[in-house]
Amino acid sequence: MKRRGRLAALRDHRLAVLLAGAALLCAGRVRVPFGESLFFTRAEAPLPVARDCERCHQEVYREWEDSLHARAWRSDAFQHATSGGRAEECLGCHASGPLVAGEPPALRSAHREEGVTCTSCHLAPGAAGSRLAMRGPVARSSPVEVHPVIEEDPTYRSSELCGTCHRGAFAEWERAAAPEGGEKETCQGCHMPAVRRKVESVHEEHAYSRLFVALERTEDLRRHAFAVPEDAAEHVDVTADRDGPTRVRVTLGNRLPHALPTGSFGRRQLAVAAAWPGGERQTLVVDAPARALAPGEVRSVTLELPPEARGLPLRVELRRFEHARGGWSAIAAAAVPRAPAHE
Repeated sequence: MKRRGRLAALRDHRLAVLLAGAALLCAGRVRVPFGESLFFTRAEAPLPVARDCERCHQEVYREWEDSLHARAWRSDAFQHATSGGRAEECLGCHASGPLVAGEPPALRSAHREEGVTCTSCHLAPGAAGSRLAMRGPVARSSPVEVHPVIEEDPTYRSSELCGTCHRGAFAEWERAAAPEGGEKETCQGCHMPAVRRKVESVHEEHAYSRLFVALERTEDLRRHAFAVPEDAAEHVDVTADRDGPTRVRVTLGNRLPHALPTGSFGRRQLAVAAAWPGGERQTLVVDAPARALAPGEVRSVTLELPPEARGLPLRVELRRFEHARGGWSAIAAAAVPRAPAHE
């Protein structure tokens, strides 16, 4: 094993030297000879796997690896809801092959456990005369080309890309009014936080990685987190006031550009919970997608509290059921003013 590791390191070193020399000698773009066989493992399937992309894009890979996209196929919730991946209408979005404009996502034939992976969104097989042509939002800045890149594709800055699978949320986004004096935030704007970095990142196990990264320019890009943003509470209004000794009236406002909660499938629920020292009571506000808070909607709900909560300090939380985790998480909260002394 050690000898094999030394041979691999030597091969990487020689490759780095060759590429460096080629980049210095040529003013134009350098296509890596045998790049597809050197950098991609395709013996088991016609598509590369995410680990192949990690060689040059490790930061992006690690972000994706922790995301719901990476668990889209293998999550317990999905497997249970689809009877082990047998509900055909759901499969294309949970283990999708390369996306084709205007067509629904197609289920890929292999490596489905990777869920929505690099090739789902970025591979454009057959384009630029290569089975490994990739699409992206920025132009190539390195003179070294491991695979062709279809440069500056505007699709990657548009909510329409996400709407390929998230059709319900995209339809809500399209119907939502733009904020006064501004534009609606795109899906990427909220769920893929902005970052300034290079497209490629250094991978310590591959010597050529440093060369590739050194030759690139820094770009305005986005993290591949695909998660609920940390500032989501800033777009959800929660106010609460007492409506008698044992009642609290809670008002909710949705300033997101889609329904709350969004999505068309699974358990889509919102609840309001009032907590006091030694107790808590939770009431459902949304029990199905059709009852979700629409963009711009304001809704009120009254919580009936038990006698033991009378006169105690109260805190109210708006909670969303996270089907991927199987539990509730707080979106926003508000303190309730103390009751008058005479109550």
